[in-house]
Amino acid sequence: THEPALRRGAFQVLGTHNDNRTLSFRRWITGTDRDAVVALNNDIVGHDITVPVGSFAADGTTYTDALSGTRLTVTNGQLKVSDIDGNYGAVLLRDTPAPATRTA
Repeated sequence: THEPALRRGAFQVLGTHNDNRTLSFRRWITGTDRDAVVALNNDIVGHDITVPVGSFAADGTTYTDALSGTRLTVTNGQLKVSDIDGNYGAVLLRDTPAPATRTA
């Protein structure tokens, strides 16, 4: 995918878990509605990763994992990424809202 926020822009660590060896962070370009949330599992076994996103994404906002195609929805200010394999991750790109439909 060609998401500019993955290559440049601001960076914010969203969460770490030392025991599970997981990390989540956000990249975004100020002034745009595009961002990327990355969840990484550096352990040898799979883990669920809950990412706090409520400070920048409202409940109902959707993200699609660029690696698997799985769509996730922000609920209670969080994205829950289930069963990320060991030494793997998820690259969640904010879905662009559909254009408004005009009625005649």
